[in-house]
Amino acid sequence: MGISARLTNYHGATVDTVTGHDINELVEAARERSYPMLGYIDAYGDTQFNVVQMQLLIPELESLESAGPEAVRATATALLELARKVPRRPHQYLLFLGD
Repeated sequence: MGISARLTNYHGATVDTVTGHDINELVEAARERSYPMLGYIDAYGDTQFNVVQMQLLIPELESLESAGPEAVRATATALLELARKVPRRPHQYLLFLGD
């Protein structure tokens, strides 16, 4: 199945989700570039990012969106859409769910 991503609230309820993208491929591209946030997403467990961590995560996604294989760029664009929503409301998180 692979890694999935969703925007969640304080109670863990799903607010929004990313579908139809290979997040595993994006994580591998991030590891190749030694990105500290995306590169350490756990492929088998859950990894959650908060509003403060978006300051590091968003630039990594923007970099992959502008200079990566087409599939990685499309995934980065979809994840950026979720990541940019995190600071809009208190207690929202970007959650990556491993396989």
